Amino acid sequence: MCQGRCVRCFLLHRVGSRCAKGRLNRAHSNATQSVATAPEPKVANSVGATEEEIAPPAEASVSFQSRTAVRCGVIAAALSFLLMFPAVMVGGNGLQLVVTFLGGFYAVFLYRRRTGVEVSVLSGARVGWITGIFLFTLFTVLTTLGMAMLATSSEVMQAYEAQVKSMGASGEAAKQMIEVMRNPSGFAMFLVGLLLYLFMISTLLCSLGGALAARFHA
Repeated sequence: MCQGRCVRCFLLHRVGSRCAKGRLNRAHSNATQSVATAPEPKVANSVGATEEEIAPPAEASVSFQSRTAVRCGVIAAALSFLLMFPAVMVGGNGLQLVVTFLGGFYAVFLYRRRTGVEVSVLSGARVGWITGIFLFTLFTVLTTLGMAMLATSSEVMQAYEAQVKSMGASGEAAKQMIEVMRNPSGFAMFLVGLLLYLFMISTLLCSLGGALAARFHA
């Protein structure tokens, strides 16, 4: 009797030990898997900001729907327009082109300073193009008013004739220019050609200035 009970106790002890050992192995395996699959904690910098928080902001799309881009374009175009008159008096048409170029450059500088985002070369050219559109608008208003005064006022026409002669043009060339201005159809063609020239110069130079500014700050 005692021997049988001892054998039975021995077997029960062995079975219980194996079950306990199995439960311990399963618990250890589950704990290992949970540690392996746990997400890595975000690394914080010295002030406690995570990597996502300190990452530079993404580049924003540049178009006429962007209020910041439009505002910067208007400011740069107005400043370039105001500087255009002293530039023409000091350096002539060459300095006028430089001021137009710098208008697009300054627009990108102002846009990047206000938004804090990185501006690509293409986006910089778009900001400059927006600046050129507003600058062309100012040129159009001024040119239209000047041409209207030229066509309706004999005194302004005489002043224009004197200016053409003072530019050093030959007598025949000056006469042709004056005849074109006195002819309604020739006057209209001259006005359209002048506006096309101003549009190309304003948008092209401002776009180049904006692209260079974006490249310079890249």
